[in-house]
Parts: sequence; structure tokens; C-alpha cells
Amino acid sequence: MKGAGLPKPPRHTCAACGAKIVQYRHRLNKGLASALILAWEVNGPRPFNPAYLGLTHSQMSNWQKLRYWFFIGKGPEDQGGTWRITVTGIEFLSGLPTFDGIWTYRGNPVPHGERPIKWTYLKELVPGYEHRQSYAKNEKLPLVEGQQNLF
Repeated sequence: MKGAGLPKPPRHTCAACGAKIVQYRHRLNKGLASALILAWEVNGPRPFNPAYLGLTHSQMSNWQKLRYWFFIGKGPEDQGGTWRITVTGIEFLSGLPTFDGIWTYRGNPVPHGERPIKWTYLKELVPGYEHRQSYAKNEKLPLVEGQQNLF
């Protein structure tokens, strides 16, 4: 028998209502980061429906987890099913780091407390991705034959 003789871990439940008390860890991964990139490239800051982005099944199933990092928020109430990329999401796409993992309790992010924090950058999750502002800044114009580079 599997696990025979091993004590069961204590189950933490609410004394008032009996609900299970547990926190879950979510990791920021390449699939979530790629979904955020696609949403930004297709829509920018405008509200959008993720069903029309061409996301994979996994990306669509996990789309709402981007809320835990505050990268996305609900769109206008009169446009049901829409989302928007937040300022925090735009900053992450621009190169600012974020937590690699988030703990949640009943669907809401919770403080890290004494847990160690590891930072992650978009370029670590999706190598080669450059935000539009980054590649525009690093743009190099081709030289015409015989032309001197003045920059």
C-alpha cells in the first residue's frame, strides 16, 4: 500500500467554516511571459479579449495568473471578458525585474514574509525578446557604400 504507516500531514481548516487553509505558489514562466508579450504586441495598452490573441491552450488556461504579479487587470465593465496590461506589466516588459514566484491564498497574492525573494527578468524567461523602445534605441542604419559612419 502506498504511504502505509506514514502519518497524514495535519490538515489546516478554518474553525468557523471548515474551509481548507492553504497557500499556493505560482511561478512566472516562459508561457506566461510569452502570453504577456503577445498581448502587448497585438494590443498595446488598449483593452482586449485574450480569446482572440491566438494563445496556446496552456497560456489561455493560466492567463489570469498574470494578475498575481499585477501585470494585467480587468478591462472596462461595459466590455465583459476584456483585460488590459497595467503599468506594472509595461514596466516588466520594458526590463524591470519582478518576483519569480508569488504565493496566493484563495486567489489573492499574499506578502512573502520571511520567504526568500528571487528576482527574474523577462530576458531570462524569453531570451532574445526586446521591448520596442529597446530595439529602437539600439537601431543601426545600414551604411551606403562609400558613406562614413558619423555616429
